[in-house]
Amino acid sequence: MSVSLKRKELLVAAIGVATLLPGCGGSVVGLPVPEEPTEVTLWDFRASPLVEASAFSWIILQKVRTDQTDQWDFGFSLEEDGTALLFPRGSVLDAPSTAGLQFVDETFEQLVLAPDSGYVTDEPVSVRVGDVLAGVSRRDCGVLNLVRFGKLEILEIDEIRGTLTFKQLANPNCENRNLVPGEVGET
Repeated sequence: MSVSLKRKELLVAAIGVATLLPGCGGSVVGLPVPEEPTEVTLWDFRASPLVEASAFSWIILQKVRTDQTDQWDFGFSLEEDGTALLFPRGSVLDAPSTAGLQFVDETFEQLVLAPDSGYVTDEPVSVRVGDVLAGVSRRDCGVLNLVRFGKLEILEIDEIRGTLTFKQLANPNCENRNLVPGEVGET
């Protein structure tokens, strides 16, 4: 057997195993959606101290500082008139991105399946307290270049401090739109 054929077989096997691992889009094995949402506070990326996080990553489910990484899905800023804006990645960077947000007509609890399309990816989204949005990540879910889905609800916008607080819940499994707490769901 040639070396290149062996490498191809190993690559095919590795990809097959990777699709069965949690977080990689496989439906055989997967991680459940967390039971409880987490609260996240972002600082205005235009006016906050550099040491404060102003963006969020659906891939790692954490807020991040844009001066330390470009691995984020949306950022936050306040306009001079107090309008709160969430900036999907593609609205800020010169490269297109799948990362996006979409308003939904459901409560946070009622949103149990993220939409498969219709996300705003290339322009800022104006938000208010009480808004519920579905979110999709950039394509960067491990070596398979997949996306993750989540939901968020705006809890507070503090114009004095320049912060926005939201609760979020996301499916840790790539390409899985299920947002039911405690369930893996299907891809």
